Amino acid sequence: YLEGSFINPAMAGAQPRAGIIRPDAKKLKTLLRKVKGTVRVVTVAPELPGAAGIIRILRNAGVRVAMGHSCADFTTGLKAAANGVTLATHLFNRMEPISARRPGLAAAVLTEDRVSVELIADKRHVHPGLLGLAVKMKPRDKIILVSDSVAAMPGGGMRFASGLYRLPDGTIAGSALTLVKAVKNMVDAAGVSLSEAVEMASLNPARFLGMSRNKGSLQPGFDADLAVFDERFKVMLTIIGGRPVFSRKAV
Repeated sequence: YLEGSFINPAMAGAQPRAGIIRPDAKKLKTLLRKVKGTVRVVTVAPELPGAAGIIRILRNAGVRVAMGHSCADFTTGLKAAANGVTLATHLFNRMEPISARRPGLAAAVLTEDRVSVELIADKRHVHPGLLGLAVKMKPRDKIILVSDSVAAMPGGGMRFASGLYRLPDGTIAGSALTLVKAVKNMVDAAGVSLSEAVEMASLNPARFLGMSRNKGSLQPGFDADLAVFDERFKVMLTIIGGRPVFSRKAV
């Protein structure tokens, strides 16, 4: 998942400015040759000059295109969806907010059912009320929970407070959210059922990535990658490939 580099500098988060470049077909084709099929999703700001060509190249290469870190307006967002963009990178964050006369990208992806949306459900990146709005506006299978968690290395210039990592200028750079906590927050704050929230963290992303034939649900023959949590949403057991890799004794 490449969250850039073809994004709007005005909506950059923790991305180094030196890594943000204008949409360039030649550079993209060189990159795709080097990564040899390992990239599945790329975020693009659809309002940038040349973005339409970048989106077309990515789609032809079998890469799913997301829109985010963007100043796109409502109409540009809808046009991008019509041109094959199928994901919104962390809805409501680093995109124009909804207002009376400028609905912006957030409103476009909420009203466009072809587009799945990511949500960072830590109740800090996105207000609990907007989590509820998203589940009322979007089909439940089009909501994908993401952690946006980062490993803040010593000396990296980030500071941590109240579950958020920030750059020295105060810009939010990431979270310390776990997906289990995101599931809990969606149940508590957005009013979805536990099974729906779990699917938002498992089946929905697997389906979006074209991996739902062996991941994302509990079925015979599927990959046995499981996280087991108790009624307090504390992880008790983690299994990868059918092998337990973590176990917590019940208290």
